[in-house]
Amino acid sequence: MDYVLGIDLGTSGVKAGVLNPATLKLDCVSIQEYPDSPEQDPDVLWGQTIEAVRDSMSMFGARGRVKAIGLSGQMHGAVLYDADGMLIRPIITWKDDKRGTKTIIEKMNRIAGSRARDELGTEVSSGYSGAILLGIKEYDPVLFHRIAHFVLPVDFLRGNLLGKNNYATDQTNAFGTGLFNTKLNRWHEELIRELQLPLNIFPEVHETSRKSGVISEGKAQLLGLQKGIPIIYGGGDNQMSMLGSGLVGPDSPVLINIGTAAQISRVIAQYQKYPGLDTRSYLHGSFAIVGASLAGGGSYEWLREEFKKEGIAIDYDEMDELASRIPPGADGLFFCSGPTRRNPNRPRGFYGNTDGRNNLARRARAVMEGVLMDLYAPYQILGRDVSHNFTIGSGKGLQKSRVWSQIAADLLGTRVRITDFENAVCGAAMMAALSVGDITNLEAAAESIAYVFERVPEQAKARYYRDEFVHAWYAEVGEV
Repeated sequence: MDYVLGIDLGTSGVKAGVLNPATLKLDCVSIQEYPDSPEQDPDVLWGQTIEAVRDSMSMFGARGRVKAIGLSGQMHGAVLYDADGMLIRPIITWKDDKRGTKTIIEKMNRIAGSRARDELGTEVSSGYSGAILLGIKEYDPVLFHRIAHFVLPVDFLRGNLLGKNNYATDQTNAFGTGLFNTKLNRWHEELIRELQLPLNIFPEVHETSRKSGVISEGKAQLLGLQKGIPIIYGGGDNQMSMLGSGLVGPDSPVLINIGTAAQISRVIAQYQKYPGLDTRSYLHGSFAIVGASLAGGGSYEWLREEFKKEGIAIDYDEMDELASRIPPGADGLFFCSGPTRRNPNRPRGFYGNTDGRNNLARRARAVMEGVLMDLYAPYQILGRDVSHNFTIGSGKGLQKSRVWSQIAADLLGTRVRITDFENAVCGAAMMAALSVGDITNLEAAAESIAYVFERVPEQAKARYYRDEFVHAWYAEVGEV
C-alpha cells in the first residue's frame, strides 16, 4: 500500500508520522524534543528530525511504500543565509523579542497603516519575520548586509531534505512575515520598499500542495527512506493543524487549539478582516480567520513551575484532578495569561479572590479558564452563523485534559469534539497525499477524520459562565 509521511517542525520538538490516505489514520508517530528558545541550533533541529523520521520508519517497518513527504512548521521567525548559502546565525524563532522591539513594531504598523487591515490581514507583532529583519537592519547593520536570503524555519528543513538550500516558501508561511499581501497572495512589494528591505532576499512563494522536488539520495539513505520521494511545500503549523483537524472549506466547523500557545480558527472563502483577528492565507485561494493567544499549555506549564518553586512536586494529571474539585469561576480567582499581540504589556498573574491565590486547586482551574478567556471574544465572532452544532478541539491541552475540554464546552456553550492525534502532522501528510493524487477531494477526506470523544456543555455551568463569570473576569482582568 501507498502511505505518506508528515513532518511538523515545532517550537519545542519535531514530530514525524505515517498516514494511510485511504483511512486518514495517522500512526507510527515519533516525537523528538529540543530546547524551546528564541534562537535554536539548526544542527539540533535537523538532528532531531533525523531521529523522528528514522524512529517512525522503524515502527512502520515493511507495511508499504512512502509515496510523498509533506511539511508543517513553526510560523514566523527567520533563517538567514549569506551569498555562499551558509547559515549566518542560529534559527530565530517567533519567541524572539530582541530585534522585533516595541519601537520596530510600532514603526512597521505605522508605515503599514490601513494596509494591515485591507491587505496584510494582520498587524505585525514580536516574532514576525518582517519585524526580525527590520530589527536586524536597524540594530545590526553589519549582520544585515550579510543576508542574501531568508526563509522560514520549515523552509530550512525542506532544503535539508532536498539536499540543497531551498529559498522558497508557501503562502501560509509567507503570511507570517507580516509583509505578504494576503488578499492578493503575493509579497507586498510596496511595503517592503517603504521599509527599505531588499526584495531579492525574500523567498519565492508557492502553493502549499506543490511539489518542491525529490529527496536527495544521501538524505533518503540517512532517513531510511526510498530515494526519489517528492517533497511537498506544506505550510505553517496553524494552517496544517486546521487541515488535519478537518477544516477544509467555509462549511467546516470552528477549531479551538490549545498547544504551547492557543488559537481559534475558521475558514472563509473571500478575504475579510475582523477586528483583532488575523486573516491568513489558507488553501487554494481560501482564507483562515484566526484569533491567536500567546498563552495556552505554556501557561499550565508556567503554573507547574511555580508549584515547583514552592516545593510542590506535581504532574499535570494531578493538577487536573485538583482543578476538577473546584466549581466554575474558581471561587472568584481569575487568571490573566499575560502579553498578547495587541497588548504586549499585559501582566501575567492572578486577580480577584486573594485568599484563593495560595490554593493549588483554585489556581489550576483559574489558569484553564484564563487561557480559554483569551479565545472567548474571538469565538463570539467566529462562532456566529456556523452550520455545525459542534466545535472541534485539538492540541494537547484539550486532548489530554478532560477537565480543560469540559471547561471549553461549558464556557463557550458548544459541543467540543476532540481528536487524539498530531493534527499538524496529519495536515502536512494530507497535503502530500493531495499532491500525488492519493487524495482527490479534501472535503470528502475530512469527513473521515475521527473524533474520539465529545464534551457536551453542562447547562447550569454554561449559564453561570455566560451570565456571571465572563463579566466578572473582564471586570478584574480587563479586555484582551
